[in-house]
Amino acid sequence: MIDEAFAKVDDVYATYVLNLFESFGLQTMIVAPLDPKSLIVVHYMDYYVMTVKSTGEDGKDRSRILTMTKELIQQKMRQAKKAEADKAASK
Repeated sequence: MIDEAFAKVDDVYATYVLNLFESFGLQTMIVAPLDPKSLIVVHYMDYYVMTVKSTGEDGKDRSRILTMTKELIQQKMRQAKKAEADKAASK
C-alpha cells in the first residue's frame, strides 16, 4: 500500500516506479485523493474505490463507498478536460 506516493514527485519518476512495480508483477494499492496529480496512476489501475463523506438531513455524518472502473474514470477525465477547454474557449 502506498499512501499519496506521487504527491511530491514528478510524473517521470512516478511513471518509472509504476512501471517497475508492474514489471515485478506487484498488485499495488495506492491511497490518494482524486486530483490531477494522482491521475497518473489511472493507466495502471483496474478500478478506483472512493470514500465519500457527507452530512445527512438529520445532521449525522454519512460515508459511502463508490467504485469506478478505469474506463469510467477515463471517461470522466475526458469530460472534465473538454469542459475546461470549452470554458477557456468561451473567454
